[in-house]
Amino acid sequence: MRHFILGVTLGCAALSLAAGGSAPAAAADCANDPQSCAAPFTVDGLALRLYASAPFAASYPEVRRALIVVHGNEGNAEGYFKTALAASAAAKQGDGTLILAPHFVEQAQKTAPPAGSLAWERGGDWRAGDLSSAKATPRVSSFTVMDRLLTTLADKTRFPNLQSVVIAGHSAGGQYVQRYAVLRGAEAAGPIALRFVVANPSSYLYLDARRPDPAAPGAFRPPTGSACAANRYKYGLERGNGAVEAAVAALGVAGLADRFRRQSVTYLLGESDNDPNHRLLDKGCAARAQGSTRLARGLAFKRYLDSYYAPHAQRVETVPGVGHSAARMFRSRAGLAALFP
Repeated sequence: MRHFILGVTLGCAALSLAAGGSAPAAAADCANDPQSCAAPFTVDGLALRLYASAPFAASYPEVRRALIVVHGNEGNAEGYFKTALAASAAAKQGDGTLILAPHFVEQAQKTAPPAGSLAWERGGDWRAGDLSSAKATPRVSSFTVMDRLLTTLADKTRFPNLQSVVIAGHSAGGQYVQRYAVLRGAEAAGPIALRFVVANPSSYLYLDARRPDPAAPGAFRPPTGSACAANRYKYGLERGNGAVEAAVAALGVAGLADRFRRQSVTYLLGESDNDPNHRLLDKGCAARAQGSTRLARGLAFKRYLDSYYAPHAQRVETVPGVGHSAARMFRSRAGLAALFP
């Protein structure tokens, strides 16, 4: 399969070759040379690196499905792009699938982001839709980046036969995807079927104050005491950022919950991702109120949906013998079925 560089300029909702020409520009095999398939796209004039692989022409009649994969805590968008390409090959997907991997850059507050680029400081969490660094303006929510990307994919003059988009993330990327599934822009995807794959996140956004009751397995109640702040965003909807405020203003809390209940979401949980001391596990009080491990938190969140938001369109797939590994989760039988339905 040949791959081509796809440059997406979201600020003006236009697509062009990364090199600026009008003829297809063949790139090296993306799996062997991912950098050859990377191009910046802009949101409100600020650039973010996007890895993309697809046949390229003036229009895209051959693209019927898009997979957007969101990297984890270590910012390895290139590695996640390669993982998605390998999963596509394992699932025997052809040129009708477009794979995208945006890179949400994290930088220390003392380090200025590259001129004209989007980046998130340590105090601004891209996983939760926070605004980008004030060192490059205007500031942009990481959720707005996904909204704009979906708006471009929904443009029938460029993707006339695109039928579905899957947004998938593992670990920190899973946190981002689950929260975006709740708080996304209402009309970003238009009529395109939108699905989410949430793999091994460290925590979840709950829709109300109830959490697993440690004294009564299978039951839920609001945690006692106020020190934990278990319902404060990004774990609940209280004291949210601008993304939460905009979503609540548009749909209300009940409307958000109803839309999320009907949203197609697959939770991929590694049966061996059960270490309560894992170095990247969120061990804060609000996260621990959801369970002791990633596996326990995922199973509890599904029970919570079953208890209070049924009927819903969400399901859990556990992956035997796999721990905290994006590659093994996405290449598993359950992973391939979720990424390429």
